Amino acid sequence: MLAIDTDPVSHPLTRYAVHRTLSGVNAAEVLFFGTQPLGLGERFVKIERFDSIDSYSEFVFKCLWPFICTEFVFIVHWDGFASNPQLWEDAFLDFDYIGAPWDFYKDAMNVGNGGFCIRSKRLLMECRSPTMRRFPEVQSGGAEDVVICRIHRQHLEAQGMRFAPREIAARFSYETGPFPGRTFGFHSPHNMPLNMNEADLIKLANPLKRKIRQGPVRDAFVQNCRAMGHKSFLEIFEERPSA
Repeated sequence: MLAIDTDPVSHPLTRYAVHRTLSGVNAAEVLFFGTQPLGLGERFVKIERFDSIDSYSEFVFKCLWPFICTEFVFIVHWDGFASNPQLWEDAFLDFDYIGAPWDFYKDAMNVGNGGFCIRSKRLLMECRSPTMRRFPEVQSGGAEDVVICRIHRQHLEAQGMRFAPREIAARFSYETGPFPGRTFGFHSPHNMPLNMNEADLIKLANPLKRKIRQGPVRDAFVQNCRAMGHKSFLEIFEERPSA
């Protein structure tokens, strides 16, 4: 299992996500890239803080492969983890890339999402090729998951890489679109209230308030808190800072 987080604000959230996933998943090892260890017995690799999402994407796209000692790598983020580990299927390892379906893409290349995914080491090694590059000057063209699962997908498939079909990916993880019911895992902050108990949300209220500040994701996060009856947490989350 692998996690990357150089933001001190989300560090406790990443620790929680890794811990939750480890509670139900048998990982050969945990590899963590960050500015300080998680304290979960992981193999820690210290890196400098990313100055942008673009620098993060370049790191994931080109720099992970030398550190991976297993055939596959399972990537989790602070806002996604294995919420229902009992729903694991060995079929998830039949592919070189599996992540949540992208509801906003209507063509056949609609499975990706790098925030909670499994990738093969051979896919990571193929990304070393000079022909594999990101396009940050184009909308979404710099995001490493879009680059792998859409821009360079045909090239990767020509090299023998397999991407999970939507029907299997939909059992693996959920991010956007109509909620399919329970999945093995999930990604995105707005789905956290659906997959965490209120006591844990309250413990992590401070970093959650700082990471989920405004916009549609915050609105959906609050809506899901209300749907789950997390009233005590919402009182803390929506509390205005004192002057």
